[in-house]
Amino acid sequence: MNAVSALLDWICLSAAQDMRDANQFPYRPGHVVRTQLQYGEETITERFLLDLSRHFPRDNTLTMQLVSIAHVKNSKAQYPEPTTGSDWEWHFGGTGGQWFSMRVQAKKAKRTGKQWGYAAIGWPRSGKTTFQIDDLIRDAGNRYWPAYAFYDSRFRDKTPPLGVCAQCPRLHPYFGGMTYADAHVIQGLRQAKTLDRDTVLTVSAPMPCLFDCVGRAQANMNLPQRVRAFAAGVSQRSAREGTAGREPPPVLTDPPPQYVLNIVNRAEETPDAPVVLEGLSEEDPISRLRGIVIIRERVEIPLNNPK
Repeated sequence: MNAVSALLDWICLSAAQDMRDANQFPYRPGHVVRTQLQYGEETITERFLLDLSRHFPRDNTLTMQLVSIAHVKNSKAQYPEPTTGSDWEWHFGGTGGQWFSMRVQAKKAKRTGKQWGYAAIGWPRSGKTTFQIDDLIRDAGNRYWPAYAFYDSRFRDKTPPLGVCAQCPRLHPYFGGMTYADAHVIQGLRQAKTLDRDTVLTVSAPMPCLFDCVGRAQANMNLPQRVRAFAAGVSQRSAREGTAGREPPPVLTDPPPQYVLNIVNRAEETPDAPVVLEGLSEEDPISRLRGIVIIRERVEIPLNNPK
């Protein structure tokens, strides 16, 4: 196991443990109030990005270029979360000016009675006639891979029914915490009011595989190619299990959306300063951003000229 794999596995374990601790603080002498924290999807995602950027190995042989953009929930924003159906979007950059982009809706496992599962997937949003998942797929179009991130506090010591994608050369144990699935597959399962944990595990794959698939790294694929291959593998394996997967968008050799380039260029011009979003009009697409994380280890191409 290399340093990146070890880091990602540790992040998954930490996320699962945090979710457990947030609602399972034990009573201690002198404490009569049991503390309970919401610890929702946004917090889990931001903690993941913080851990990734803080602990990513400082090795010049490693390259990770990730632009993470959180979608605002204000319905009056230019591109709000209620319109896109997604909580955030990720843009992975690589050699040769290649990019792969995905939009993600996150769900956290919750308990309803005796059942643990993921609610609100098979229901229209309040005051809306469309499903959130339909908005996610429609707005992603042919440029983004629409995906679901599932956050689970449960630990497992065995490989789940899916566990790996169709192209994986080795089994990858599932440690709990974070898995990803093709939104088209989840769309086919939304008839259920709540998706139970085991159903989700049959159509999802561990988060570490998304960033650091050993087989594809050995095949000399860059990061966008590996992420795209992961998406394709998850969809193909889901199709074998009888659920409808769909081929993800291709890796693009043209630049990502202009607002992504603006972010990267601004960060490149002032690498030691935070990206400033003040003074932007509502017409500027970048005004929809709530948070930005850029993780980049070795610049292989000029960022202001991705071609």
